[in-house]
Order: sequence, then structure tokens, then C-alpha cells
Amino acid sequence: MDKLVAAGVATTKIDDRKKIYQDLQKLLLADLPWVNLYIANQFEAMKTYVRGYTHIPTGSNIALRETWLNK
Repeated sequence: MDKLVAAGVATTKIDDRKKIYQDLQKLLLADLPWVNLYIANQFEAMKTYVRGYTHIPTGSNIALRETWLNK
């Protein structure tokens, strides 16, 4: 992996870099499986005047940027 990352950084040709990073992604998928050992409960309080809020399952609060109160 280290060699592929170094090669990707050092390569200036877009097509060559794309191939290197594709190979890196394949290696990561094969060698580094991800196992969720814990999932926290998420609680959200909502009122009828809250608008634009979208729940994001990862727990991110990025949706608050588009949330407003219609009151």
C-alpha cells in the first residue's frame, strides 16, 4: 500500500495515477475489511416548525447547515 500511495503521489499523468489509485482501492477492499463493533443510538428532537432537516445515519450534523425554523 505504501508503494502504491507513493507512486500515486509521484505520478503526474492522470491516466497512470487513476490506475494506481484503482489498484490501491482493490488492495484496501481485499486486505482491510471494516467491521462495525458498536453503533450508538441517535436521538433527534423535532418540532413541526423545523424545516430542511435531513437525518444522516452516520451521525453527522452537516444537515444543520440547511435547517431553519419556520416560526
